[in-house]
Amino acid sequence: MRIVLGISIVIFWAAMTATFFEEHILPDIELQAELCYRTALVKQLKADEYTMKILFLNQKVGESRTSIEPSNDGGCSISNVTQMAFPELGDAGTMSMEMVSRLDSSFRLRSVTMTVKSAIMNARIVGTASQNSLRLTFRTQDGTTDADIPLTGHETLSDGLSPFINMPHLAVGKEWDIFMIDPLTLTSCRRRARVEEMETIQWRGEDCETFLVTLEVSKTQKIRAWIDREGRVLREEIGPGLALERE
Repeated sequence: MRIVLGISIVIFWAAMTATFFEEHILPDIELQAELCYRTALVKQLKADEYTMKILFLNQKVGESRTSIEPSNDGGCSISNVTQMAFPELGDAGTMSMEMVSRLDSSFRLRSVTMTVKSAIMNARIVGTASQNSLRLTFRTQDGTTDADIPLTGHETLSDGLSPFINMPHLAVGKEWDIFMIDPLTLTSCRRRARVEEMETIQWRGEDCETFLVTLEVSKTQKIRAWIDREGRVLREEIGPGLALERE
C-alpha cells in the first residue's frame, strides 16, 4: 500500500512539475530566444523537406518545395524549387525558380543564388556575404546591376516566394528582421516581422493553434503567416489572392 501511495505521489508531482514548466518556464524561454537562423536550426539541424502548395483565388497553381541539408563544415544549405503556371495566360503564365542559401557553422549567411525563368524574363541573382554585408549581383537580359546590403547576422533570408522559414520559439510580441529578395520584381528589401497574436486555424481538416505573424512590405502590401508551436509555417497570404499552404 505504501509503495502504491509513493508511486502515486511521484506521478502527481511529476505531472504538476510538467504543467508548471509548460505554463510558466517555457514561455519565458521562448520569449528570450532570439529569432534568427541559429534559433531555427541549431537544435534540430537535420535533413528536412516540406512542400507548400501555391494557391490563387483558392485554386492550386503551383508548388514550392524547400529542403534543408547539413554540410560537412557544420553549416547547412537551404534550397527552394518553385513552379507556377496560370493556364489562362498560356506560356506567359509560367514561371520556375531555384534558390539556394548557404550558412556557415555559426549559422550566418555565406552565399545565396537564385535563378528565375519565365516567358518574359530570365534572371540570375548571386550573393556573397562578408562579415557585415551581402554583395548582390542581378543579371538579366537587360544587363547587370550590383547592390551592397548591410547584414547584422541576426536576420533570415526569404525562401522562394515566401519571406519565412520555419521558426520555433515564437511568442506574442516578438520580432525579427527578414531580408527579402522578390523573384517577381528582382528587388530586395529588409523588413521586420512581428508576432501579433495566437489564432486557431483549420489545417488538414483539424483545428491548429498558431501564431499570426505579419510582415509589412509596403503601405499597400502586408504579408500574413500562420506558424504553429513547432515553428512550422502552415499558411501564408503573400499578395492579392495569392497564398501558400503547407501540404
